[in-house]
Amino acid sequence: MFNLKEIKNPDFLKKLSVEELEVLSQQIRDLIIDTVSEVGGHLSPNLGTVELTVALLKALNLPKDVLLWDIGHQAYTQKILTGRAKDFHTLRQYKGISGFLKFREGKYDQMEAGHSSTAVGIGTGYALAGKLQNIKRHVVSIVGDASFANGTTFEAMNYIGSHDSEKTIVILNDNNQSISRAVGALQIKLNQRTQQYVDKESSEINFEELFKTRSDDDNIFKFFNVDYLGPVWGHNYKQLDKAIEFAKNHKRSIVLHVVTEKGHGVQYAAADHIGLYHGIKKMNKDTGELIGDPTKTTREKILINALKNEMRRDKNIVASTAAMGHYSGLIDLKKTFGSRIIDVGIQEEEQALLNVGMALSGKKVFMEYMGSFFQRAYDEFLHDFTRMEIPAIFALHHNGIAPASGNTHHVFWDISFLANIPNVILTNPGTTQDICDLMRVAFTIPNNKNSFIIRNSMMLMENDETAKCDIVKPLKFGEWKVHYTPKNIDGYVIAYDSNVFEHINIERF
Repeated sequence: MFNLKEIKNPDFLKKLSVEELEVLSQQIRDLIIDTVSEVGGHLSPNLGTVELTVALLKALNLPKDVLLWDIGHQAYTQKILTGRAKDFHTLRQYKGISGFLKFREGKYDQMEAGHSSTAVGIGTGYALAGKLQNIKRHVVSIVGDASFANGTTFEAMNYIGSHDSEKTIVILNDNNQSISRAVGALQIKLNQRTQQYVDKESSEINFEELFKTRSDDDNIFKFFNVDYLGPVWGHNYKQLDKAIEFAKNHKRSIVLHVVTEKGHGVQYAAADHIGLYHGIKKMNKDTGELIGDPTKTTREKILINALKNEMRRDKNIVASTAAMGHYSGLIDLKKTFGSRIIDVGIQEEEQALLNVGMALSGKKVFMEYMGSFFQRAYDEFLHDFTRMEIPAIFALHHNGIAPASGNTHHVFWDISFLANIPNVILTNPGTTQDICDLMRVAFTIPNNKNSFIIRNSMMLMENDETAKCDIVKPLKFGEWKVHYTPKNIDGYVIAYDSNVFEHINIERF
């Protein structure tokens, strides 16, 4: 048994046997489950990367070597093995440790992110700097299969393939999922390779022979002029150790394809393919039952209820998401509306451009984005929607301060950059009824040439009959809605979004 709270750095891993590594891995999983079930956090992604993280920390010499996690939400094991286990109970809390990687937490966190598909590109910068400074080190970027399909990763791969002297190792962490099931042509090809080649039990793989066999077959990486090794099972230390060592000694940049199981080691998490345990608030760790308030619902779900009613009313409406449909409930509408509901994966820019084409073909387009991810589509929003006066509805979710996730997920600058763009209607519903009413307005503006934006905060709403959006009340542009008239205050408070509720009770202060 290991005392996780006494671990200061990962150097001790180099002396451990496979059996000892497996014991350590179970202890790490137990700590992650115990902590996340109490304070919330990313559960399944971290259960799926325990062995991979341990193997990498054992093989590398951090912080001389560079280890970059795309997004960083799946790096809890790295935190635990680099001196932060004693503080792990403060995860995602005020003055506690972050749920993502943060420079302020120490020398082992070598990049910060909260959005996908940046690690490979940052790795190219580390590799070039090492060459210019004559530093001998390994640069390793870990990217998920769903994030790999994003354009920024492809741009980085295009660079890597034409710069042989700037070696980098790309770990493709392939768990066949984003938040829920991954989508797209790349995923189909990866699945075919996984089903054909992965041997979960073998410890006798000859990686020299494997490399020769697989490097010339049909894989996308060779078209980038980048070598390829894999796939290997990401929960088998004997396979991982040999594969990582091969990648370290290889002369050229290489993609190491590691297949992992999201939620590995916990039955209810491993069986989840819709994202229930991707990120949670609290749960019963024994049963997997998620703990929440059944009397409350999210603004996103109310808005999707309104969308459902509008799509029933108007068969010309199509709706799309960029891998976030589970959070809002949009993906559930696919059972009813089929191909009118589209999930493009983690590709915010493609989502926008896909909808430009549909709108130009006469469709009424609805797009949902997490507020902090919408900045990825800013160029398309400005250049392709508003400049060309193409009508569209954008629902921006999860706006405001994100205390648990931190500054990568705060959303408060969008008002300033959106309000200054021509052909934009910017709205902030204050009540449940406002959400329902605004959706009807958005889809029925005569001769609309504007991008109609509905910003939704993280504030929970009452899960009552109103939340079904069965009743829609007409709204008129330019009219104020008076929610409350105080008796003893001379003046007006003009508010939007959740601020409405705070100021209704202003007499109490």
